Amino acid sequence: MSSAFPAPAAGLPRWSILGLLPVLNLLAAFGACGVMVLLVGEDPWEALGLRAAGAFGSV
Repeated sequence: MSSAFPAPAAGLPRWSILGLLPVLNLLAAFGACGVMVLLVGEDPWEALGLRAAGAFGSV
């Protein structure tokens, strides 16, 4: 059974599929969240700090 569409990462080196693409996805997600936080009038860096403290705890 052949597909009409090629694999999304066809032709990319393995290191880019396993390492680079996930990092770029995370950066894009953090960037989108930062824009959303800016749109509601808050500081994105403070929101990132609160997110990290909530996830990992703080002293």
